[in-house]
Amino acid sequence: MRRLLIAVSLLLLTIGLWADEPAVWPFISGQAFHILPQTHNHESGYFSLCEGLDGKLFVGTAKYGVNSYLVELDPATGKQRIVIDTHKLCGYTGTGFAAQAKIHTRNFVAPSGKIYVGTKQGYPEGDENPNSYPGGFLMSYDPRTDTAQSYGMVPYHGYGVIDVAADESRGLIYYVACQDDDHRDHLWGVYDTRKKQYRLLGPHTTLYGSTLLDKQGRAYVITSDYKLACYNPDGDQLTIRDILLDGKPFDPAPGVIIHQRLTNWVMSPDGNSAYLLMLTNPTLYRITLAGGGKSTTAADLGKMLATEKSTSAYSLVMHPDGNVYSLLVTPDPAGKAKGTLNVLVRYEPGTKTMRTLGALAIRNKDYFDFTPQPDGTPKPWSNGVETLADGTLAPTAVNQGLIAGRDGTLYALLISPFAVLKIDDYRVPTPVATPAQLWLDASLATCDRTEKQLPEITRIAEEVAKRYEAGGRLDVILNSNNGWPGQGPQAELTGRSGGIIDLGARYVPDGELAGRTPEQIRNDVIIIGWQRAPTPGDVERIKLYQGRGAKILGFGPKGLPTLAECEKLCDYWIDTGLGADDRVLTLDDGLRAGHGNSLANLINGWTFTAEFIGALTRHGKMPPMWKAMLYQNDWEPWYLKYGGKVRFHEDLYVPPLAQGELGTRFLNQIRWHLRKFENTQLGEVQKAAGIIADEHAKGKKTVVTVAGHCMFDTVGQYEDAAWAQEVSFHGWVPYETRAYLAQAPRDSLVLVLSYCGFSKGAWGAMMGNGQKRILLVTSENDAKEFPEFDGPKDECLAIIDMGHAYGDACTRIDGYPLLVFPPSGIMQAVAYGAVDVEVQAKIKAADQPKP
Repeated sequence: MRRLLIAVSLLLLTIGLWADEPAVWPFISGQAFHILPQTHNHESGYFSLCEGLDGKLFVGTAKYGVNSYLVELDPATGKQRIVIDTHKLCGYTGTGFAAQAKIHTRNFVAPSGKIYVGTKQGYPEGDENPNSYPGGFLMSYDPRTDTAQSYGMVPYHGYGVIDVAADESRGLIYYVACQDDDHRDHLWGVYDTRKKQYRLLGPHTTLYGSTLLDKQGRAYVITSDYKLACYNPDGDQLTIRDILLDGKPFDPAPGVIIHQRLTNWVMSPDGNSAYLLMLTNPTLYRITLAGGGKSTTAADLGKMLATEKSTSAYSLVMHPDGNVYSLLVTPDPAGKAKGTLNVLVRYEPGTKTMRTLGALAIRNKDYFDFTPQPDGTPKPWSNGVETLADGTLAPTAVNQGLIAGRDGTLYALLISPFAVLKIDDYRVPTPVATPAQLWLDASLATCDRTEKQLPEITRIAEEVAKRYEAGGRLDVILNSNNGWPGQGPQAELTGRSGGIIDLGARYVPDGELAGRTPEQIRNDVIIIGWQRAPTPGDVERIKLYQGRGAKILGFGPKGLPTLAECEKLCDYWIDTGLGADDRVLTLDDGLRAGHGNSLANLINGWTFTAEFIGALTRHGKMPPMWKAMLYQNDWEPWYLKYGGKVRFHEDLYVPPLAQGELGTRFLNQIRWHLRKFENTQLGEVQKAAGIIADEHAKGKKTVVTVAGHCMFDTVGQYEDAAWAQEVSFHGWVPYETRAYLAQAPRDSLVLVLSYCGFSKGAWGAMMGNGQKRILLVTSENDAKEFPEFDGPKDECLAIIDMGHAYGDACTRIDGYPLLVFPPSGIMQAVAYGAVDVEVQAKIKAADQPKP
């Protein structure tokens, strides 16, 4: 790429200003974010830029001779952090030309939220061995769990990875690998994540070729001789078709040498065609992907900038407004800039119009310290911007990429200095927030309230941890029948993936006291919680435990009159912050909706658990945590080794966690899940709510089947009782199946609150009772690991994805082999709440008198 930039610069120097007098372009100002300086050493990176499903950006860096990194950037706050340290992740130690010096791939964002990238070599310096680079790595970062994965090195010595695209449903990662000293030799291949095998697909791609995936899972590349290659994984079939432009073989860069024949293309919204732009040719082409036969067609859409004197880097993007945007590099027609300008252009398919929008400028000039060195010379690698006579700070180096966020915000990747430029001018109009979106915003606000309480939660957790270390138990109060608690977070905290094994619903008044000293019993801490009026007998049970010396930790809303006596009795209290009325939404028509206490208790409960563990680690201790039962092969051996046998690990060391560190980490993981849900699932929520509202209009209730530990005490307890009938149902539990069959009328509409996938047993039971109309709330499943949960989801009327990863737990603890703390209960509450507020709004609207 360094050689390519030199070639481009030489090309531009030979152009000069054209004879015509083009209009002076306005400047389009954006906010620049300088990428973490420790992650690069030449102030550069190469088109490795994407927006994650939660709205954060991910940038690949180049640190020549040393390493490469993937950096997460929050464009709302400017905060950055490293999420992939390539050498550390891959266990690699090469330096100099042997280093994994660049993440050079276009970052691929999969539906799961995973970010897929690859590494590439730098450039040999001096007498370095040009054969010392062994090959690039495929990698991914999963924001759901804040973990990264290496898929190993491509098996072609000297080849770096220049492109990556993942088809997660089939377990395939497509890649393009190339040698830096041979721009013609670009290998197209696929890695099978299930078989852990690399293989080549056959054709070589064009320079820095990239793979496009259509909705059917077919993969496309442009070959080195400008033909269209298509691989269909379902039939393991490769086809190569000629591309014809006006009946002649397609060549978008006639006469241009191989080192400048960069090709960039993007998929159209319908997936039937792709837009293509060359480095040295500002002409935009549309390539037809759909159809069969021996050939397909290209269409010349015209020049994106009305001059021959311009070039493009990797800055072609499909915008949410349906238009195609690009940045073209050209000399300043007004002569104000000594260097080139990066000009934003747009093609509007609806009117077949090209528009020149303006040249980029940087609004916040202090994004980089441009103070000269002591000898008065500029800082190295800082000459890619220029201050014009009128004070405008313009990027004049060739941009290295452009993307569009889901809201239409444009992000350009700049070099010298290495930065992301945020451009707000082309954001799409913000639609009126729906009730579900307002509910998601309120859910995010719940995380913020919990974070503000973190010092108090940490204080309580430290006191509880001291009692636990002294031999006390951390347990929960059961209901009057020694069964699941009637409400609160305590059931959710017991027996869950990534929860504390030793925290279980087993501390009953007359049991398990034998063998414990009075001192140990007096150090017990018992959890109880509420989201509404207390369950009968709660006061008496609290007093019974306190009579034995135990402390009581309460969760719930302060200020709820019916909880006053319980609140007074508790030794510790973690507040929901919602007071006597926990409805968090007031909609435009005055409707109050969205009860928030249950969700707040769940978030507070797991945040307390995080800080409790953090306190223990500061004393050199780590309690054994549950491994998900989804992992059939080894969850039971794990439990048999630790469950009920040890209170603390003696076989591993967890470094001390600072106060608030693990709680904050957990809250950030929940925020990711909430933002991803808001950005991707509201359409399915609307669909499900519309079906439920139609059912209600017919005088019928929707059966809500509840799997898990928390929603059984929430569904049907509030205004949702007008449309919801709760039934606990796991599909593989015989007595629950019998209860379901007895309670669910034939041909019921059923909303299924699941965890991972959809149980075949549950589907069979529903079909046996005549239910064929299923609305499914679920998340990722692994049919190979747990085939029971690979049910026929395609037959459901709507599928709402909660977004958590297989195995459920989402938070890492350095030094611990398992992820901890499950988001699924929280996301069940979020998903159900989103559906509920939408249904209530639709019912209210339907009840309004017609004008």
